Formats: sequence, structure tokens, C-alpha cells
Amino acid sequence: MREVWRLWCSPNLSGSSGHTADCHRSWTDPTLSNATAKFTVPGLLVTPASGMAPSRIMAASSFFLSLGNLPVLVGGLVAASLAWYVASAAATWFRLRRVPGPFLASFSSSWGVFKVAQAQMHRTVAELNSRYGPLVRIGPNELLLSDAATLWRMNAARSPYSRGAWYSVMKMDPYGHNIFSEPDNTVHDKRKAVLAGGFAGRGRMNFERDVDSLLAILVRLLKTKYVCNDGTKVLDLGQVMRYFTIDVTSLVGFGEAWGDLENERDTFNYLSALDGFGPAMLCISMAPILRRIFSSSLFLRLAGPKHTDETGMGRILGQVHP
Repeated sequence: MREVWRLWCSPNLSGSSGHTADCHRSWTDPTLSNATAKFTVPGLLVTPASGMAPSRIMAASSFFLSLGNLPVLVGGLVAASLAWYVASAAATWFRLRRVPGPFLASFSSSWGVFKVAQAQMHRTVAELNSRYGPLVRIGPNELLLSDAATLWRMNAARSPYSRGAWYSVMKMDPYGHNIFSEPDNTVHDKRKAVLAGGFAGRGRMNFERDVDSLLAILVRLLKTKYVCNDGTKVLDLGQVMRYFTIDVTSLVGFGEAWGDLENERDTFNYLSALDGFGPAMLCISMAPILRRIFSSSLFLRLAGPKHTDETGMGRILGQVHP
């Protein structure tokens, strides 16, 4: 058994700006037979809605403040939430109803999250295009396009198409977007124009010299550790090339290679952080609500990489914003 208590008010209509009420609270202790106590709380200001009688006020107060009606209130909230979801899902489905695709994907993003989590999305995409054609619905508001001519038009200079919300998952800094996550086309184009000179090799940078220096390290590594051996060492070319890519990026971008290739190790745990977060990031990218949460400034301040981190994603933020 549980303790049940109620609060009711006796309105006093003598007030000028509202109704002053003396309120009483009583409860029944299930451990005592017929035990009831009352307390008076004077001076409660009650302002009823227009046309509501004092008796209605007392009835409403008794109903909503009763713990016995808590399941009814919770049930009402659940029913209202369910009704809102069904209505919004139906409206979302209706807007793109003529585009073919998996039924679940037409009203829920869970289909895309599940498929990405299986790590078979590349095969799923090919199967969907083969089954439904060049345009397939893979989410409530997401379409998969495989028509080359349309893709060229969408990605053309001064295209009217904007960058999708998917890019927001690449935001790592709580204080602003990077060139990959920036959703505004105008801002993105301005940032890209600033970096264009560097990528073109203008100024004091010498791309060819920098890349050649790392190619020399790669060739020396292959000759000394993998070519001239008794066959006991197996070359993981994929991993070695990842080290090479990180060193090229850090040398060109920050002026100093991290040394991953020469030491054959993930010096600042950047690759391990990417491997750990990458699959989750792809799953998050398929769900709008997850994108908003994990790319929000609040979340990134609390759980995102920091400029002061010595390893991982924060290492890059620290070099960009020292």
C-alpha cells in the first residue's frame, strides 16, 4: 500500500486582483487505520481562468495534485507523444511518397542507422539502385541519387543546391565549423578560396619537395624492413599508406610531419581515435536528432576534443588554434 495525499482550496472572493484561498492538505497513512490529519496553508493566491467557477478550481486542484492520478497524467503524456509522432511521420512520408525505397526508411531514420551499423551500406546502395532505379528514398528526408548528369549539375559552380545536414557530424570544435562541416555555401566558398592558394603551391610552400621527402622514407622503409628479409615480416600496405597520408597531411598543413611513417606507429593516436569514432559518426549522420545532439556546442564542450589534448582529434585542434 502507499500513502495518498490531496490538496484542496477554499476560495475567498474578497480579494481585488485575484482570489485568495486557504488550502488544506490531508493524507492517509496506510499503516494506521482511518488515520487522517489536516494542515492549513493560508495566503495562496489563486487566479482562475475567465468564467471558471470557484468550485471548478477546487475540483481541478484536487485532481491534478493527487498522486493517485499520476498514472493518468503519465499515460496522457505518452498518448500525446505517440499521436504527435504518428502525425509527423505521416506528414513526412506524404511529402516524398512518390519516390520508391524501403518502406521503413520512408518514415524513420532507424533504417539508415541500422544499415550503416552493419557496415554493408556500400552493398546496400548498389542493391537499392538496381532494384528501385537512380533515385531512391533512404530516409524520411534523404534521397539516394546515382545519376551522373544530375550530380554534375548539383556540384557545379554557383549551384543552387546547399550542403546537407549530414556534414554537421564532422564538426569537432564547439566554437565553430571547419571547412568540411560548414553548412553555409557562401561561408564555405570563402574559406575554400582562402585555402586555394596554399593547395596550389603558391607562396613559400613546396609540395613536390615535401612529398618527395616522405616518399624517400617510404621507399627506405620497404627496402630495409620488408624486401630484404627472410619472409617472416608481412607488409600491411593499407596501414603503411595511412601513416604516409598522415605524415603528408601534417607536413603540408602544419609544417612538420608527425613521424607515423618512419616509426610505423600512430604517434598521436589520431588514427585509433578515428577508427573508434568513425563508425559511430557514420551511424549518427543518418539520424537528424542524433546529428543535432552530437554536433551541438554544448555536447562538444562537454565531451568533444579539446585544444589542449596531446593526442587524438584534439591534437589537430591544438595546432589549428594554439
